[in-house]
Amino acid sequence: MRTLSSEPAPQPFGPDDADWEPDTEITPALATEPGVHRAVWDLAWEGAEFLPDVKVDAGNGRQGPQVLPGDYTLRLSADGVVLTQPLRVEADPRSQTANADRAAQLALALGIRDHLTTSPRWSKPSAPCAPSSTRAPRRSPVVPRPTELAERGVALTTRLTTIEEAIHNPEAEVGYDILAGRKGGAKLYSRLGWLYEAVKEHEGRRPRGWSRSKPSSRGCWRCKRRRSTSWWRPSCRRSTTGPESSASAT
Repeated sequence: MRTLSSEPAPQPFGPDDADWEPDTEITPALATEPGVHRAVWDLAWEGAEFLPDVKVDAGNGRQGPQVLPGDYTLRLSADGVVLTQPLRVEADPRSQTANADRAAQLALALGIRDHLTTSPRWSKPSAPCAPSSTRAPRRSPVVPRPTELAERGVALTTRLTTIEEAIHNPEAEVGYDILAGRKGGAKLYSRLGWLYEAVKEHEGRRPRGWSRSKPSSRGCWRCKRRRSTSWWRPSCRRSTTGPESSASAT
């Protein structure tokens, strides 16, 4: 569900950021002065949640895919009063795309969007491990020696760095660092961003290769993401389909 608010939205980039552009500045969606105001719905779903310090070289993940043709309801809430208005979105009459193909394309785009939101969190796997450290031990713990503890810390840091570098480019300062092949080149996050943009702009039946992997390939993208984190996510059943989404718009 898309919403408009008079509260300023958080800025994706600060004015001093190397990737900041004036046309990416987000202004309050609604004015707060008394009077008559006009709001424009961009007919799009919510975009992906980006981390401010993660760089990509292609695609605009913050912009969601367009809604499907159909009937919708607009709701305006102000001072405890709720007003509704029906809205019908019609397809371009020049388009020959079937509604089923549009729905499949939207499901693929929303699935990639959800992966863009969750992928950076895979580089910080300490949260799932935190609850186990708060449980009462069933037996007396063995306190490692200081040197052994330091070695374990270095090994853990190395593995976490490897995971993070497989998911995105933590050393990239600007998007061109990825585009030019610096700092390790395009990682999973940048590749998902490019695929997300291509899916949003594509009209018609989606190519099978965008959401399926042949048995002889390296495996599905979900498995590729989990392969780098297999040391704390031990099981990964092979899947030949792309991400799915059951989200709905109102």
